[in-house]
Amino acid sequence: MPKKQPTLPVERVRNVCELYQWETKYGQMTRGFVPPKDAKKLSRVPFFIKYVTKSGRLEEGMCVSLKIERRKGMRMIQYVNSRAIRWIYDILIIEVNGFRVING
Repeated sequence: MPKKQPTLPVERVRNVCELYQWETKYGQMTRGFVPPKDAKKLSRVPFFIKYVTKSGRLEEGMCVSLKIERRKGMRMIQYVNSRAIRWIYDILIIEVNGFRVING
């Protein structure tokens, strides 16, 4: 375990949360932000998130990002195991894939 946890600014949360995964025509699995139109086995890449709800509860789990509201600073996530859907604020995110998110 590192002595200092790696950090990530809130503007860079997109780099972790909005990744796609697809299979190329040569059979290789590839990750990126904009998949080609002829991609096979297209799916979102799951990530681990820890955040605070508006009521003050701490929630965490593996999820995928479904939709982003950039003007409001919100994103819609879906938990992988329970399939529950939640709207969360970007400023309330504490940790993404082991990276501590810096707000402000």
